[in-house]
Amino acid sequence: MQGFLHKLACRIGFTETEIKVLLFIILTFCGGYAYTLYSDTVLNSEEKFDYTIPDSIFLSKDLNGAINQEKDITYNEEVSEFKSDINTTKKETIKAGEKVNLNIAGKSELMKLPGIGEKTAEKIIDYRKQNGKFKRIEDLMEVKGIKIKKFEKIRELIVVN
Repeated sequence: MQGFLHKLACRIGFTETEIKVLLFIILTFCGGYAYTLYSDTVLNSEEKFDYTIPDSIFLSKDLNGAINQEKDITYNEEVSEFKSDINTTKKETIKAGEKVNLNIAGKSELMKLPGIGEKTAEKIIDYRKQNGKFKRIEDLMEVKGIKIKKFEKIRELIVVN
């Protein structure tokens, strides 16, 4: 092999090291090209997924690869099934003509007011325990978390006696 490389180097005008580097690059290129051809034909022979199909249709396959038509699910069915799994509890609201007395209302009664959740109701009760009864409905704005905007929403629904 040494004699062949020496003769080749003399004819082309390259050194033996340059010929070795050139042969290495050519062999690496040919090996990479052969691997690409092999991987495209043999390794990727399984079914490829078509991304142009809409996501709203899902067909499941059984173990034998046959399409199971019973599990054809549309987007709306999937979403409605998901929503039914969620525990959806509606917040009770105050009835027309009914008012909540800030000085005697419990947490559940306070939570019926719009914009008042569990934490805010607890803060109202804590404020009442620390400062005594509310003298005016406007005193409610002294509770942390109740600003003018929230107060205006519930002004007509609250009283202090």
